[in-house]
Amino acid sequence: MPSDSDDGASHSDQPKCLCHPRPIKPFQKLELVIRGSKPEQVCRLDQPKAQLDVVFELIGNTVSLRETVEDPTILKGTYSICLVLDTKKMRFENLIGLPNRSLLLTFRMRTSICAVQGRRKMLYKEKFEGFSASPPYSKLYNDFYLCDWSEQRLELLLPAERIVGWKTAALILKTFQRITPESWCHLVNMRHPPSLAGLDWREIERTLMPEKEEALSISTPDEEKEMHFLIEKKKAEKEAQKKVVFIRY
Repeated sequence: MPSDSDDGASHSDQPKCLCHPRPIKPFQKLELVIRGSKPEQVCRLDQPKAQLDVVFELIGNTVSLRETVEDPTILKGTYSICLVLDTKKMRFENLIGLPNRSLLLTFRMRTSICAVQGRRKMLYKEKFEGFSASPPYSKLYNDFYLCDWSEQRLELLLPAERIVGWKTAALILKTFQRITPESWCHLVNMRHPPSLAGLDWREIERTLMPEKEEALSISTPDEEKEMHFLIEKKKAEKEAQKKVVFIRY
């Protein structure tokens, strides 16, 4: 006989009963935007029915962007692509802590790298789950890997639910070589870390590390173009010298 407190309802009819599965918590997605030098050159690299992930490698100093797109034509079919970017080919701009404790990372590809396409720009890996004659559209591949804009500035939003406070901030800064291993160790082991909200790493460098800010100041696209021209000129001169030596012998 059910008790008066049960009101005739079994445990399985009560929403708070442990036998009911927990509601699925929405998985916060990363947001990634690429911008060019012109106002109309703006493109979202995240898309519906696709999962975007990022991996920061502080040992090899690389950033891996992975996109997994659902294939509607195949049951449980997916297409994944992973782009591996070397931080030597990028310029760190800033890491900002937003009021909701999310992190906004901004960086751009070097001008000399924007001028090339394919594996000279970055490495990529593909993975297919299921067979499909035409894989689903990948924005990461078509709108970034194949992008030919003269300037490519990226803005990556990391939701608070996808990060681990200052540990993630330290991981990003170490990957882009903005801090030393000692500073990284200090940041990840803080006992009472302050809130990430209001973080402005470039402002911290300007205030506390002016010599580093001056030494690692961001060069303009025109300066990078001139540097790239001089590098290519030296390469051409070396190749010409090799040809002359080969002809003589």
